[in-house]
Amino acid sequence: MQVFQISPLLFFLIGLSPVVCASTAIYFFKKSRGIKISASREVLKWILTVYILFIGALALFPVHYVANSTPLYSPKQIYIMPFKIISLIFKFAANSQFPISVRLKTVIENLGGGLLLLFPLGFLLPFYGRFFRKFVPCLLFGFVVSLFIEVAQFVETAYSLSYNRATGTDFVILNIIGLCFGYLLNRELNEK
Repeated sequence: MQVFQISPLLFFLIGLSPVVCASTAIYFFKKSRGIKISASREVLKWILTVYILFIGALALFPVHYVANSTPLYSPKQIYIMPFKIISLIFKFAANSQFPISVRLKTVIENLGGGLLLLFPLGFLLPFYGRFFRKFVPCLLFGFVVSLFIEVAQFVETAYSLSYNRATGTDFVILNIIGLCFGYLLNRELNEK
């Protein structure tokens, strides 16, 4: 039995290479045509691109592929009912059988990570163009990104490419709340 693993760093570096090449080519093309280039806008595009690659690396990897393996599907890892995962996390945090450091780490990783995952997207997306300066398009884009992450994690788990991952509506809710906070921070800073 052969096991292959794709690490988050490998995905990030492989994904960054074509972005660097394409961005450099576009920059020199614009410069040769005399098209005005906004340095701050280009930097924000880079930050957004690197951030999206980071989300992909963090949320979807590592992937373990075992040659000739049978997919394992566990319905216990899917939580459709809102706030089910959050209540399970708080029940775990209240359980004194585990050290406080483990309980705290679980709460921070799951709830804090869910809130912070799309916070930068909510902050950076309005800089990308006029369309995303409006709340609803930014919210819908964030919803699609969050939903994509959850579906991809479900597929990874269903086909035994990843272990110990839960898929649920709670993570989409937390991601969207984080996106909204990022968007509100952007609006607050741009109004000053």
